[in-house]
Amino acid sequence: MKPQSTDRSGRRANSQRGFNLVEVMVSIGLLSLVVTLAGSALFQALGSQRWWQADAMATRDLRHAMSLYGRDAAKAETVDLADAGGPVSSLIITWPDSTGSLHTTTFAMSGDTLTRDVDGAAMILARNVTSVEFNRSGKTLQLELTVSTADGTRSQSLQVYAGRLP
Repeated sequence: MKPQSTDRSGRRANSQRGFNLVEVMVSIGLLSLVVTLAGSALFQALGSQRWWQADAMATRDLRHAMSLYGRDAAKAETVDLADAGGPVSSLIITWPDSTGSLHTTTFAMSGDTLTRDVDGAAMILARNVTSVEFNRSGKTLQLELTVSTADGTRSQSLQVYAGRLP
């Protein structure tokens, strides 16, 4: 056992020194600053991720809609659009399959959603659609589609030309 040391007045001298109030307050202040900076960086990164994810979803919807439209328009035998008749917001395409059976595809807006209905089987092509325009010029069909992000902060547009109308 270690002998205890005493000072001149006879009290025990403590070899360990504690923290005073000022040191504790400075430590808490610095720790709070570090946590605040780290937290704000984390929230900013998460917000940025949500923004990029929304943008990627809008791009995916736009490209998916254009891909299916281009495929259907390339097979079109008849459409319900007059040549140079001006833009419309829906389109009906009739096309034959390899056996000669006729099929009907309808593209139409429903609220802010673009839908595609093939012989009664409907599917959503794109959400958050702000505008859609179908045009016909001779044998060529055109679609101009604008899709915005879910939070409305950004929009993208594409035009597709396709067709082999008789």
